[in-house]
Amino acid sequence: MSWRQLEPQAASMVEVSDITIYILFVIVMGALTFGLVNTLVTAVMERLRELGMLRAIGMRPRVVVAQVVVESSAIMAMGVTTGMAMAACIFALVADGIDLTAFDDSLASFGMRPTFVPVFDIRDVVLVAVLSLVLGAIASFYPARRAVKIKPLEALRR
Repeated sequence: MSWRQLEPQAASMVEVSDITIYILFVIVMGALTFGLVNTLVTAVMERLRELGMLRAIGMRPRVVVAQVVVESSAIMAMGVTTGMAMAACIFALVADGIDLTAFDDSLASFGMRPTFVPVFDIRDVVLVAVLSLVLGAIASFYPARRAVKIKPLEALRR
C-alpha cells in the first residue's frame, strides 16, 4: 500500500498544496509579464526617436519589430541566466539541509525530521526558464508593434 492509500487526508493536503503552488506560479508569471511589458513599453518609448529614424531611412516595420523582440529576448535570457546562477548558489548553500533543531519537539509531533532538505527538480528549472523566455518574447511584441504604428515623422518630432 502506498502512503496515499494509508493516509488519504494527508494525500489530499498535499494535492491542495500542489494546486496552491501552481496558482501562485501562474500569478507570479502573470506579474512578471505585466512588469516586463511595462518596462519594454518605457524602453521603446524612450527610443522612439531612434526607431523613427530607422523607419525614415527605409527600414521595414517587421525589421524594427524583429529588432525590438530580439533585444528584449536577449535581455530576458540574461535575466534568466542570472536568476538561475543565483538560485544555484542559494541551493548550494542549503544542499546539506536547513537545520530546524530549534523546532525539534514540534517537528517530532508531526513525524518530521529536524533537517529540511530541499529537492531540486530539473524539470521545474527548465519549465520556468523556457516559460520566462517565451513570455518575454511574446510580451515584447506589444511595444514593438506600438512603436512601428507611429509615423516616422511624428516619432522624429518627439
